[in-house]
Amino acid sequence: MKIKYYFFLWVAFTGTKAIAQKKQIQQFGDVFTRVNFAPPSSKPSCGDSIFYPTLVQKNVAYKRKPQLIYLNLWGEGNLLSINYDRRFKNQLDGWGWHVGIGGIVLPDYNFTEINLPVGVNYLMGNKGNYLELGINESVVFDKLSQPEGGEAEITSLYGVNIHGTNSLWSLTSGTIGYRRQPKNSGFCFRVGILPFITYIDGKLEKPIQSPTGYMSFGYKF
Repeated sequence: MKIKYYFFLWVAFTGTKAIAQKKQIQQFGDVFTRVNFAPPSSKPSCGDSIFYPTLVQKNVAYKRKPQLIYLNLWGEGNLLSINYDRRFKNQLDGWGWHVGIGGIVLPDYNFTEINLPVGVNYLMGNKGNYLELGINESVVFDKLSQPEGGEAEITSLYGVNIHGTNSLWSLTSGTIGYRRQPKNSGFCFRVGILPFITYIDGKLEKPIQSPTGYMSFGYKF
């Protein structure tokens, strides 16, 4: 009877200790996935635990918000743009935002176009592979030099006819794409499409243009 009594006390003690360890682990942001019950490899003492928790690190175990600097080809930043992307929380997926600057210069046409894109995005996935959905707003400034005795006109890369010396307008676009980014620091890749909605002086000139593709290369840190 004494042996059974001490055995039940030992089981109760080790079980209480394992539960306390589990609560302490959860406070540090780890995900407790399952508890395996297995006999110890050697004869346990009264203070040893026979519970072995298995932990899986998901997209939340980060001390700071993941950041990304990337070069974007085409897309909401014109032909070429450089952008900064950051998550709102300390995790790889979920909501984030980005801001950048881009444009194009055509010396033969005396034309310069500068884009200032800003937007929010949402990442779904894990293990470095993510579906990226977002909404972007790009402020566009055009400068077109006028020839003597005439008025120049040019069509921008987005299909918008530019008249006069200077013009200011905006683009609203959606992002549907794939993002490859590592868990830690390293190379990042993005590719996808942007269906554009074009506004000029607050008036909708072209409701929906044909989808435009984009491709990005960058570094996550």
